Amino acid sequence: MMGLGALSTENKNYIGMIGIFGDKSANEALRQSDCIISLGARFNDRITCILKEDILNNKVIQIDINDNEIARNFTPKDYMVCDITDFFDKINNFNNSGFPKQFELWNKETEEFKKLNTEPQKISNMIHSFEVIKKLDEYTKDKSVIFTSEVGQHQLWAVKNLELNSDRKILVSGGSGTMGFGLPAAIGASIANPNKTIICITGDGSLQMTLGELAVCNEYGLNIKIILLNNGYLGMVRQLQEKNCQKRYSQTKLSNPDFEKLTQSFGIESIKVNSVSNIEKAYEKAFSNDKTFLINFEIEPMETV
Repeated sequence: MMGLGALSTENKNYIGMIGIFGDKSANEALRQSDCIISLGARFNDRITCILKEDILNNKVIQIDINDNEIARNFTPKDYMVCDITDFFDKINNFNNSGFPKQFELWNKETEEFKKLNTEPQKISNMIHSFEVIKKLDEYTKDKSVIFTSEVGQHQLWAVKNLELNSDRKILVSGGSGTMGFGLPAAIGASIANPNKTIICITGDGSLQMTLGELAVCNEYGLNIKIILLNNGYLGMVRQLQEKNCQKRYSQTKLSNPDFEKLTQSFGIESIKVNSVSNIEKAYEKAFSNDKTFLINFEIEPMETV
């Protein structure tokens, strides 16, 4: 997730995000590859759990500027502690005579892997998160955007359904898993980039971590669009309890405030949406001015990533 946008998601060679919540195409490419070069990325337990230990130990060459990240969760075949630019300098100057330079066959294989991916399915007539994000992506296609995200299901729906490239970035908290990151990050992005469109994608649990920052948005007249995927749960925790604990739920249901009245008390306009047919209309209203605006999407609570 941390490297998303480094290569455009629309690039033909982009095959997806790895990990337990990633794409089947990307995970299969890892399994069948001969060599994996990891640039500044840490393979946490949500990645290592889907790969056999010998794949990680025998295939991965780990490059990181922080030596504390080397061999943290597995023992790489080889590693190099350096800045990524230094690594590329060495690669570019490497005498690779005899090394195969044509990858057409492998590219064809990875293209076939994309067929393993499946589209998310609706489980009720309520709005689903992927519908909100896909329509957001379509609505902002022609905009230079900085997205930010909190942590949870909404974060995964965002990175799996947004087109990201050099002009459409997303700020996430990486491996820290910090609920409450998204809105403050959006504030910082807005102040640093006053001419860019800033969109914070958040969940009801995460937003309640930093609600007071709405005052900052109003006081400084920031242009931030807050996309709230409100399912009444700590959604990722609920999903994991459903899968791993046979639906023995504990402390996942939320007692949410009235988000419309709450934002109004901070001098910020908002709207509630509970119908798919009104998603685009809500975007039109939110983007019709240059002030902070919150859209409260009432989402199917049992949806899973």
